[in-house]
Amino acid sequence: MNEDTRFQRQQYRAQTAHRVYPKGYTRSDERIREDICERFSHSGLPVGDVSVEVAEGRVTLDGTVNARPVKHAIEDFVDDCMGVQEIDNRIKVQRPGQGGRDTMDSVSGKGAGGEGSDPETNTKPGE
Repeated sequence: MNEDTRFQRQQYRAQTAHRVYPKGYTRSDERIREDICERFSHSGLPVGDVSVEVAEGRVTLDGTVNARPVKHAIEDFVDDCMGVQEIDNRIKVQRPGQGGRDTMDSVSGKGAGGEGSDPETNTKPGE
């Protein structure tokens, strides 16, 4: 997380710390989601592969990022949004050298190398 991102979080906390809302006020899930997505767009964090869902104030984050600190920074941003009750952070960290195709094909049950490939080396016989 860079210094600009930290500064933005500090500014947001300072602006929202003194807010007082009427008794019984609850933000709608759509408004919470919109706030989170808007803040992400200005954060400088690489959130292009992250999805956000909100149900009853519970936020579910899903997708992939390139580093563990980014995963935690995203969760911290969400935690700072008013109306968030709980966060389910399902974001995976994509390690260098890992591709999205190294998992089993859900339709064929074959790995990314295709039919007859060696799962250890991801090569076909004779290669």
